[in-house]
Amino acid sequence: MNRRSHLPNRTAFDYMTRVLENGHTLAKALVRVIAPHDGIFFALSSRPLTRSQVSRFDSGHFPQRPVSAMIGGVPGSISPVANSQDQLMKLLDKLLESPEAVCFLENSLASASDTWLRKAKSRVISHGAEVYHVLFNDDRAEAKISAAIREAQQIPIFVGAIGHLAPPVASSIMKRRTVATGDLEEFAATARCIFIGAYDGEGYVVWSRDSV
Repeated sequence: MNRRSHLPNRTAFDYMTRVLENGHTLAKALVRVIAPHDGIFFALSSRPLTRSQVSRFDSGHFPQRPVSAMIGGVPGSISPVANSQDQLMKLLDKLLESPEAVCFLENSLASASDTWLRKAKSRVISHGAEVYHVLFNDDRAEAKISAAIREAQQIPIFVGAIGHLAPPVASSIMKRRTVATGDLEEFAATARCIFIGAYDGEGYVVWSRDSV
């Protein structure tokens, strides 16, 4: 079952630009990387999208049956959200094959002062109050990639990219656990793949410099 859908470049570019412009420092740097007629755009979704669904980026298309749950200590029900995190995880695993590949995932809601970050299972760095989750080539394991996606992903804004950093720069960033604006801009300029949340948390819109 093909759950990757081709997207019209102009439509996808407009949506991705809008999301990136509302993100943090990395997202704003990534706006300068993509172009409407450069690279390819595609969507990842939990099920195949129809022609009418694929460009409705702000809406979920696959409602789930409510399930029983405790809400504030009171029995109730919730409607799970269909997701395609497994597809994104496989894509990141493939793109991290290069020894110098780095993936930054921007956490749009977390603050560097949040105490839960001390127990995070992914690598966490900060830029001022901003929080980023980072994956390197040696993080190519399902548990590590899954943890980074799960901890970073927020609705309505979720932004990530894969590019390169010189090993000394990457080492310095991880030693300090902080990243400078210049480092984020340098990374953004090398981005070969950018992905953002879409379809109300059900999927992703992806831009890639080449076929993946």
